[in-house]
Order: sequence, then structure tokens, then C-alpha cells
Amino acid sequence: QLERSKLDLVVAGTESAVLMVESEAEELSEPVMLDAVLFGHEQFQPVLATIRELAAEAGASAWDWQAPPEDAALFDSVRAACDAPMVEAYLMRDKMERRERLSTLRAETLEALAGDIEMKKVVEPWSVELIREYLAEGSFDFTPRLL
Repeated sequence: QLERSKLDLVVAGTESAVLMVESEAEELSEPVMLDAVLFGHEQFQPVLATIRELAAEAGASAWDWQAPPEDAALFDSVRAACDAPMVEAYLMRDKMERRERLSTLRAETLEALAGDIEMKKVVEPWSVELIREYLAEGSFDFTPRLL
């Protein structure tokens, strides 16, 4: 059936939400795609119920995990060290050049701020936060990269 299908879809999530969708589709409408995602979400509910049953049977308990507090000063140090060059790197059109530049910037930032062993835990999340922030305020435009 998959060979004849216009849609190859993988959906992952929780009881209450879809967390990831991967698909290949041949020009399907948005309603059809949405219905497919919702159908996928419904179909893995029995699997989640079975996992909960097995966990209860095994006596497994939920982890009491708390994220460590964020270090705002460390985050600000990273941002001050490479904010503008990071934005320039993300706007590079060539993917390999962009990856290389981002890798170099990360290494340079770690070296410049090498006194703190926690630095690696900040650089990657910071670059993600940078993109989110610029996209949210509308000042980050990937269009030049696409031309």
C-alpha cells in the first residue's frame, strides 16, 4: 500500500499532544494532512496505554526530575561574545559554509570564555534562543539565504 500511497507519515507524541510529524506527501491538501496527523495521534493511544500498564505492572515510578536553574550571567556572556556574528552566520546561503562558520563561532566562543566548564551547556541553547527571539520580533529573515 505504501508504494501506491500519496502519503508516508510518522507521528509521535503523548496522550494529549502531537510532538513530531515527519512526512512525504504528493500535493495533499492541508485538511487531508491535518486529518492524517490526527488519525496518527489516535492510533498510538493504545500503545501509550499499554506502556502505562506495563510500567504500573513493573512498579515503575515517575522520575522527580527538575531542570537546573539557568545561569543568566553566563548566557549574557555568550550572547555578548558572538551575537552579531551568529546572526550573520545563520544568514549564509551555502549550507556547508554556514555549518562551518557556526562551528567555528562556537569553538571561538568556548575558547574566549574557557574559564567556565558550563559554557558548552549554554552555547547551543543560546543559538536556538537567538533564532527564536529574532523570528518572534520579525527581525530575522531567512529569505536572503533562499535567493
